[in-house]
Amino acid sequence: GLVGSEMCIRDRFVRITKHEGLICFTINEAIYKEYGFDEKIAELETKGQWTRIAFFKSDYIASKDVGAWLGLYKVIKV
Repeated sequence: GLVGSEMCIRDRFVRITKHEGLICFTINEAIYKEYGFDEKIAELETKGQWTRIAFFKSDYIASKDVGAWLGLYKVIKV
């Protein structure tokens, strides 16, 4: 479902993922910046809470010409 970047990434994904666990997600390109996902993803990298394994743009709903960002990150807990 659709949730804001703060709840989705920090409060849920990172909190419930064990140390060195992986998080894989997609974000519709239309809301990537509008909902602050770009800033939250960068913040978590800067703070060392996760490391990027892969992050790229791809077709999401090809029949409707909708793209999405796909991410794979490893959670770091100290």
